[in-house]
This record gives sequence, C-alpha cells and structure tokens, in this order.
Amino acid sequence: MSKDCGPAFPGQTNFNQGMSLRDYFAAKALQGALADSSMQQEDYSELAGWAYKVADAMLAERDK
Repeated sequence: MSKDCGPAFPGQTNFNQGMSLRDYFAAKALQGALADSSMQQEDYSELAGWAYKVADAMLAERDK
C-alpha cells in the first residue's frame, strides 16, 4: 500500500490531483478532534501526529 493511498478525489482531470486520501482522512480526524474543546492545546504538532495515526489506521482497515 502506498503511504498516501492515491488522491482523495480521483475524478479530477487536472494535472494537480490535490491532497492524498491519507491527508483527507487526517484532516477529518483533526477536524473532529478540534471540535472537542478539551482537545485545545498550545502545541498542535502532537495532535497532528495523532491525526495521521488515525488516517493510517483508516487506510489499513480499508485494505482488509
């Protein structure tokens, strides 16, 4: 499996395919986490790493 798992929106016909499916999943996980006020913090790098772990788990589950 490619780490990014291809484009999030594969129907696009332009040269730049935009974000990867992994980026899309991570963005959605991060969006959900930030909607919870208890997740607010000063340093978001740890939370961003968590979001990519969630995205990787989603991609792994998708491949089953």
